[in-house]
Amino acid sequence: MKKLVEATYLKMNLNLLQKKYLAVTARTVIPVVLIVALLLSAIHLHLLPVSGGIIGAAGLLCLYLIWQGAILEKSRSNTEKALQESAAQYKLLAENSSDVIWTMDLATLRYLYISPSIRHSRGYTPEEAMNISLDKAVTPDSLSRALQVLQEELEKEKDASADPERSRTQDVELYCKDGSTMWAEIRVRFLRDTAGKAVALLGASRNITDRKRAEEQLVQYEKMAALGSLVAGVAHEISTPLGVSITASSFLHDSTKMYAALLEQNELKKSDLEKYMKIAFEAADIIQSNLNRAANLIHSFKQVAVDQSTDEARRFEVKNYLEEILLSLKPKYKRTPHQIHVNCPEEVELCSCPGAFSQIVTNLVMNSLIHGFKDVPQGNIYFDIYRDNTDLLLKYRDDGVGMAPATLKRMYDPFFTTNRQHGGTGLGMHIVYNLVTQKLKGRIQCSSKPGAGVEFQLRIPLKAALCPG
Repeated sequence: MKKLVEATYLKMNLNLLQKKYLAVTARTVIPVVLIVALLLSAIHLHLLPVSGGIIGAAGLLCLYLIWQGAILEKSRSNTEKALQESAAQYKLLAENSSDVIWTMDLATLRYLYISPSIRHSRGYTPEEAMNISLDKAVTPDSLSRALQVLQEELEKEKDASADPERSRTQDVELYCKDGSTMWAEIRVRFLRDTAGKAVALLGASRNITDRKRAEEQLVQYEKMAALGSLVAGVAHEISTPLGVSITASSFLHDSTKMYAALLEQNELKKSDLEKYMKIAFEAADIIQSNLNRAANLIHSFKQVAVDQSTDEARRFEVKNYLEEILLSLKPKYKRTPHQIHVNCPEEVELCSCPGAFSQIVTNLVMNSLIHGFKDVPQGNIYFDIYRDNTDLLLKYRDDGVGMAPATLKRMYDPFFTTNRQHGGTGLGMHIVYNLVTQKLKGRIQCSSKPGAGVEFQLRIPLKAALCPG
């Protein structure tokens, strides 16, 4: 099994070996051709007899070939020794690295080699780990995502322009021997046969459990910070209708006292009563409309806040809930010319985790407001939502500044941000990716070009496994 790993490294040195032999061959063939040409010229000019020239040429050639043979043998011996030393160094590195080095047969998805460092990370010996099937080694969610990535890479193999040396990096959750789980960052590439066909996988796994825990804590802090911002925004939004209601009720109270005094003094006229009734109706209308507005804000905030603080699944109407989320976000953009457009049928329902859905929508909108519409005088955000068999398809796009390929490639990386100087944490889109793929068991894709805005496509199961009923 270990020979496959060693062979992989030897293959990396094959070009060097070929170059050395070509150089030796050139040093051998070129002088021989020159000697033969000189002797033939001497015979042609009658400087040497034919028999003497042939015997002389044969003798010289024998001596030269013996000498070059010794050089060639020495060169071959030195090259083999160098390759053996390189293979030994690679083996030493693989078997003493804290990262787990492994190879896997592409046809059977069975391990061919696992370095001894697996004992320290997961408690297994290499022999034990190699006899464990993938479904017993990787948690179901991580296995599903890993197989999806593998399928994507196999599809790329059909494209002749695909880079044969490409690799993919992914975070997976693995089972340990004691029954616990750990998180590992794995970097994988194809191993190929002499014809260039992918026949195996070469991977390196690094324990990132501590990093994951730190990320989860930061995600919770980020959620609480978002909730705090939501509270502040809604409190500010509620203060306006409540202030108007208080002013209207105060005016009604003063008017009532004034006309009550006229009544006590028997000075109340019919015109005074009609005037008071008009004031009362107007004040009541103002109070009722503004209190209804405040009540709607409180209801929206209450539902969104409760959902963001819990992971419980429930059934909800997507359009109504989306409008509640956007209402709670209105303080963030109401004083800007930016517009949000929603295209979603009324009857579409989702039985899933509304808190995760709310966090995804919030982060996408805030990402557009902060990054997408930077230096954009008037931006537009579009939600296009519809059913597709057993999935909900959500297309989110804006017409902002877009992203460069380098930014797009790292967008989901934790702590990656282009707004660090203004307090950006780099967790917003990382949270979105994890919520879509892990919490909602869905998929997310993003496309963007500089100056052409951004588009996200989310595919989420209409009914989550944890959904009641």
